[in-house]
Amino acid sequence: MKKILKLTLLSMGIFITSSCNNWLEVQPETKFTENQVFSSVNGTASALNSIYIKLGDNKLYGANLTSTFVEILAQRYKISSVHNKYQYVQYNYTDPDNVSKDVDVIWTNLYANILSINNFLDKIAINKGVLNGKTDSLFRGEAHALRAMLHLDALRLFGPIYSVDSTSAAIPYIDKVGNSVSPLLPANQVMSHVLADLSTAEGLLSTADPIVTGQGIKAGTTPDNYNYNRQYRLNYYAVKGLKARANLYRGNKAAALVDAKAVIDKQSYFPWVIAAEAAASINPNRIFTTEVLFGTSNNKLPDLHKSFFNAEVFDQTLLAPENTRLQSGVFENNTNDIRFSNQWKQTREFKTFVKYADIADNLRESRYMISLLRMSEMYYIAAECLAATSPAMAVDYLNIVRSKRGLDPLSNSITESAVMTEVQKEYKKEFFGEGQLFFMFKRLNLPTIENGVQATGVINMTKAQYVLPLPLSETQYR
Repeated sequence: MKKILKLTLLSMGIFITSSCNNWLEVQPETKFTENQVFSSVNGTASALNSIYIKLGDNKLYGANLTSTFVEILAQRYKISSVHNKYQYVQYNYTDPDNVSKDVDVIWTNLYANILSINNFLDKIAINKGVLNGKTDSLFRGEAHALRAMLHLDALRLFGPIYSVDSTSAAIPYIDKVGNSVSPLLPANQVMSHVLADLSTAEGLLSTADPIVTGQGIKAGTTPDNYNYNRQYRLNYYAVKGLKARANLYRGNKAAALVDAKAVIDKQSYFPWVIAAEAAASINPNRIFTTEVLFGTSNNKLPDLHKSFFNAEVFDQTLLAPENTRLQSGVFENNTNDIRFSNQWKQTREFKTFVKYADIADNLRESRYMISLLRMSEMYYIAAECLAATSPAMAVDYLNIVRSKRGLDPLSNSITESAVMTEVQKEYKKEFFGEGQLFFMFKRLNLPTIENGVQATGVINMTKAQYVLPLPLSETQYR
């Protein structure tokens, strides 16, 4: 925790990233004191923006928690014994050369951002009156939601398998400024804090977020920087979506369904990608950006693609699936699936992942976008919540997404177990490079998952694979 405190002081206490027309443009750092920063609306906005920008770093959602580390844990890629990431796919979390270092990086940066959020909320309270009512509610709502999201993902990685053990000590929930060591809370208490923060965020954003009236989704539709591009900020509907995800994780399907349906009801705000735009020869929308409820921006995304996913990368570094597993297993030989046809490219004897390949228009904001929460997940959550009680209705939700992806509908004459099988299939197709598959495996406590190295076969999964150990940088101070 001392290491995290040092990182937080460096990032929040000394330097604040400033922003101009677009908060995603990182300008040269300007030295401010915290009092100066939080004495103005623009300074306060810049402090919050700096937290968002750090989310998109490769250490967190720019890579580790989306396309690399957690996807390797989900057996997404063919990683042989000579691959640089072999110890990762073996779940050797204590490997001193690579894996344990990444585990530490993820933990440290999750909590460094949490402490920055706490500092942000504390400074807003101290400087009360700087922000007007709506802006105050907007900023505080986003901050509470960000704190909940980061703790939730820390729990999903480092916490127990919740469905079978919700009472073991898991992680700290840090919600105040201070340098004392916070206790490790049971997973169920962590979830109570997560949902409390999300409920606070929901209440604050319900009257302050321009997205509630359909504004602020596109750049320039509202005059203030923090009021546009709301897909890049934890907006009201993203908070509802996170509540659905969190309630499903906790096993409260009734609550998860309510929140998921509330987002689905606003489908027009987050329209399905147009197939022709996804397949465009110039500037294709391979990320399906219109459907994103909340995403981060990583301005190193083209470099990340070149380093790990480009066909010219050495085999020891390349992250690519086993070809038969991808085409026959994941996509079931459905070449009409727009996820398969637009996010994969045959450049060698196997297909490589091009979802994050660079586009020609280097001024397009979506060039760097990574989805952290998208509309389709709401349909999958609704389907899972209805699988036992109304399987036919569950299939209706799945079929809506399938139709938008170019697939034929499933039969409504289907059992609960068949619905769950289809939900799992959809997660494998839909969230490639977005980091959700491993979390689904763990939430469902699946005893086996596909072996990514082979065209067929499975590997056994237990607590040893699903639960990451707390890093030494955390445990040595306890």
